[in-house]
Amino acid sequence: MSDSNPIQTPSIAPGGIPHKKAADYRVVYSNIFQYRVSNADCSIIFSTLSDTGDEPQTFEQTHQVEVIMALGQIKNLAEYLSMIVARYEREIAPINGIGEIPPNETELDSIFKILHAVGVHR
Repeated sequence: MSDSNPIQTPSIAPGGIPHKKAADYRVVYSNIFQYRVSNADCSIIFSTLSDTGDEPQTFEQTHQVEVIMALGQIKNLAEYLSMIVARYEREIAPINGIGEIPPNETELDSIFKILHAVGVHR
């Protein structure tokens, strides 16, 4: 989203809590992400993936920002994002998943084997 976007998105402060932007607040563009899951939180690294222009075709990934959230907040974020996508597709148009990479089940299996090995389970 760019600053030139005429649509203003309201800031929502849960419970009416006053809020302000931090001095180092910034807006970043991301077209790819990586994640890490631990027994207490999840880290998402938002990056940009760009073609370097070299032959053969090569890409470069530039990390923009890493966000670490408690698992409960990640679940809440996932629910909000699902609602936003569903409503956008219902009211505006389908979203094309260009460049979309499906979750890697083998990678997820490895993460959860480690979590179970250290005693994290139901």
